[in-house]
Amino acid sequence: MQRSRGKTTVVMSATALLAVGLLAGCTSTTAATGGATNAVVPGVSAKQITLGALVPLTGQFAAGAEASLDGVNLYWKSINAAGGVCGRKVNVIARDTAYDPQKTVTAYAAINTQILGIQLLTGTPTTEAVLPQLSQDGMVAVPMSWSPDLLGKASLPIPGTTYDVDMMNAVDYLLGSGQLKKGDSIGYVYFQGDFGSAGLAGATYAAKLNGVTVHPYQVDPTVTDLSSQVSQMASDHDSAIFMSASPPLLANAAALSQTDGFTVPIVVPTPTYVPELLASPAAAQIAERTIVVSPYNAWSATAPGVKALRADFAKAGDKTDPQQFDIAGYAAATLMHSALKAACAKGPLTRASLKTAFARVSSLNMNGLSVDLSLTDRSVPPSLSDYFLKADKSAVGGLTPMMDQPYKGKDAKPLLTGK
Repeated sequence: MQRSRGKTTVVMSATALLAVGLLAGCTSTTAATGGATNAVVPGVSAKQITLGALVPLTGQFAAGAEASLDGVNLYWKSINAAGGVCGRKVNVIARDTAYDPQKTVTAYAAINTQILGIQLLTGTPTTEAVLPQLSQDGMVAVPMSWSPDLLGKASLPIPGTTYDVDMMNAVDYLLGSGQLKKGDSIGYVYFQGDFGSAGLAGATYAAKLNGVTVHPYQVDPTVTDLSSQVSQMASDHDSAIFMSASPPLLANAAALSQTDGFTVPIVVPTPTYVPELLASPAAAQIAERTIVVSPYNAWSATAPGVKALRADFAKAGDKTDPQQFDIAGYAAATLMHSALKAACAKGPLTRASLKTAFARVSSLNMNGLSVDLSLTDRSVPPSLSDYFLKADKSAVGGLTPMMDQPYKGKDAKPLLTGK
């Protein structure tokens, strides 16, 4: 669907980029809080902090990228209206990467001298492509990826639970709720790579510990029909379907399994679910059976952090339907805000001080917006907990919380680390 506010953001970002280019030399002046310094710091002036966003505003991941950028812009608009941070207003300039590694490198090169840090960097392959330059420049970037492949990187504070831990918690939850038991099996449809393979590894680990068998089904992203896979899962009497794949394949699997009378729970991570699925022909099956395992709470939750986001969304007069990536962007900005405040409290605001501030985040309370985060050891996931959410057509955002607090399974551990 069209996200009107996302379109406005792109135009504003382009204008900001032009202004930065015209004002070269004016975007970075003194970098001080509580004391003057003559050091010139990229992205820091007397009145403004400039951050970057490298996001795929075109291509197949554009909807989620626009939503996450919307969440970021909503957050900083609210903070700026209240006076900003470190005595400055925050501006975010965005560049389109089209989810292409080389375009990401080019986009970063175009703005790296104009920004203090990167507020959003979407995708694992794009993040890995630009990581050497980030490290060289002392730049910190908040990735919109929860891949364990990104663990152990000082420049990359992952803002949530990694994909492998998501699926460990999912297996433990189904066991604890009686929907799965020793001797049962689950079918796992997944895309090969950091997203699907990590989820499969987590599910397989927890399943093995509990006497459960995993039947894996690797599929290519171009696949549109899971008839053979669903038929085999039904024949094997699998007790649940796990999926680390695309949202259209979730709809396909839900419809096919319902037709076969194979009405078991369908468990997915954040990227596999979008609320638009509840307008598809498979809506009833998705709403009845889908469980979303996510570092982020539901839009309909009553937690203080989610209430603040909803209030900012209403103030903006946004007419688009919210989704999880709005929350993800808002949470990423909350994390950046915390680090900026900490950096300023210690002295001059620089790339180095910002990076140090992120490394000192030992227990960040996200007020129910997302799982709480600890970033002191980058080699392990910043959280071992997840929110469990139910697909719900009647709820704004298409999800409702299944429990008040995040869930940590008994088998959750840093399975895939950056050590």
